[in-house]
Amino acid sequence: MKVGQFAVYRGVTYRASITPRREGVTAGLFAPGSAPRPDGFEWDDRGMWFARVAGTDLDEAYEIEVWARAPGGWVVQVDDWDEETGRALVTHMTRIQEQSPFGRYEEPAGEPPYLNYRRYDRMSQGAIPGDQLTDVRSVRRDVALPGRRVS
Repeated sequence: MKVGQFAVYRGVTYRASITPRREGVTAGLFAPGSAPRPDGFEWDDRGMWFARVAGTDLDEAYEIEVWARAPGGWVVQVDDWDEETGRALVTHMTRIQEQSPFGRYEEPAGEPPYLNYRRYDRMSQGAIPGDQLTDVRSVRRDVALPGRRVS
């Protein structure tokens, strides 16, 4: 499952951390440590290749939001996906359901009992097996890059 921010640099798609700034967009690009060193990348303490790139040098940048129904019918946003274990890190926040591709508040009342509820920010978070997610929906949001328009 592909989820998060991505940037295409020199024709290759990388996981990214995209930061809009007054002077333009910058992106931190991440390549797996098992990959050969990409040109212009340096080794990062997190065990991956890293490069900071100006938005003007990117071919495109985008974010993929993934929403799904978790066991019991609650609508959750998938924050991350672990390819090795098949587990999804998910967040449930009733107050942001209108951002999801599902109808507003089309879910049971309350919080999913299998997720960790944090009263101070009114959200539940946790990891669940990805095969327990149903009705998975992805939303791609393009990032406006300098000199280019988002369609």
